[in-house]
Amino acid sequence: MACAFCVCALRIDDAYAQSSVTLYGIIDNGIEYLSNVKGHAVTELYSGVGSLNILGFLGSEDLGGGNKAIFRLESGFDSGTGLSVPSGSLFGSQAYVGLSSDKYGTFTLGNQYDLLYPLGFSPVKWITTLAAGASGGLGTSMLGNHAAGFEYGNSAKWQGVYGPLALGAMYAFGPQTSQHMMSFHAGYASGNFSVGASYTRDNYVTSFLTTGYNVIGTRIYLIGSSYVWGNWRLMGYYSNAQSLLTSDSNHVVTGALIYQLRPDIYLALGADYANARNIHNVAGTQRQIEAAAYYSLSKRTQIYSAVVAAHGNGFVQTSIGIPAGQTAPSTAGGEVGARFGITTRF
Repeated sequence: MACAFCVCALRIDDAYAQSSVTLYGIIDNGIEYLSNVKGHAVTELYSGVGSLNILGFLGSEDLGGGNKAIFRLESGFDSGTGLSVPSGSLFGSQAYVGLSSDKYGTFTLGNQYDLLYPLGFSPVKWITTLAAGASGGLGTSMLGNHAAGFEYGNSAKWQGVYGPLALGAMYAFGPQTSQHMMSFHAGYASGNFSVGASYTRDNYVTSFLTTGYNVIGTRIYLIGSSYVWGNWRLMGYYSNAQSLLTSDSNHVVTGALIYQLRPDIYLALGADYANARNIHNVAGTQRQIEAAAYYSLSKRTQIYSAVVAAHGNGFVQTSIGIPAGQTAPSTAGGEVGARFGITTRF
């Protein structure tokens, strides 16, 4: 079977000499300890926390004159169980086709991420879900600011880079005419400094559903910046997510300081603060600090360890961890987590 595949690949290369298809992926697994999940300490294996697990195909065809036809098919999965994420999807992460031009930018159609984090302003995600939204108890809301990325199907996206300026616009038609979204981004990068602002507005059901009702429609504003000096990198952003129909809101401030100790070792320290309001206009906050160390065994494989401490008050119930943080909050005001993991890329 492997030989047959190789023969097919060779025939494709012969027929389309100016075409290329790349198979790529990321696999992340780790053992995670949480001090309080519904009143009990838990130690389990969680996947896709240090990095999302993905398997993808990236292709391009040279059309001449600085123009290319491109496509991407990307599937998320749980490397602990082998199941697709989202459940039942084949290419639920990304699936698009389009045209790329050195002069006019890139235009794509399909299932794609919005434009909130095109320059990587979202700091390294360790074992936390705070930046994705302050978690609420029963009868409250849980608005996300899309920090982990949020994809929209049936969408058209344009992105262009003109010297230090990066621009982007996106529109999703939705499964129904009443379910549309739009997203915009403008960024500036020069030398070691970058800054950008983004906006997304949709009429979709929010990605976090609560007991008794759904929050329909969200608008999210974001501004972020990054600066590198020597072996240090400082990153931060502010995000404001608001429901279109209720008083639900979620303001998040996140910062991270990363230090490259050696070419194969870097250390990271982060802090997050979320201030949320639920449908009853009741406020709640969550504070969180994280520390992590990463060691590269090779160019492809990395091991890491991380610790995180979080504390919530008001209607917000502290929650750490993926997926436990969305379904099993702490019964106390605070929670501590630790993780040791391995990530490989191909």
